[in-house]
Amino acid sequence: MDGMSSPQGAFGDFLRTAAGTVRSGEEAGARRLRDATAGLRGAITAMFTEVVRERDPQGYVEAAVDLRGRLQEMNISAYAMRDLDADGLSQVCFAAYQVAAMTAAQTMAERFAEMTGVRPGDATFDEAVPDEMRSWAEVEEIRKAAR
Repeated sequence: MDGMSSPQGAFGDFLRTAAGTVRSGEEAGARRLRDATAGLRGAITAMFTEVVRERDPQGYVEAAVDLRGRLQEMNISAYAMRDLDADGLSQVCFAAYQVAAMTAAQTMAERFAEMTGVRPGDATFDEAVPDEMRSWAEVEEIRKAAR
């Protein structure tokens, strides 16, 4: 996988727990799977609340954007108010948002890569799934046997 490790953190825990639960068919395994799902959901929710800050190229305006791309805050310097007219101010505000939104998207991709062990373009999802989860036919056989 080009230097990437197997899934780690909440996502890795989720995949390992899911594999163990499917194999064991035990009720305690289902409880562990629910807990792992809650952990994964919490990790993703926390990731989306992360905020990045960037400035427009001239340095007049700073925009704060969360990893979903939502504007959280915009700070306009006194110099911007003095030096720019309304059109110029709107342009630097938009430029600051664009830079922050691009940084947020890159940061989100990095966080998902850290969480899953897969970087965009490096591997397919199947390559990142632990060996014990790769045989879907085997998983289906186990499910049928448990019925």
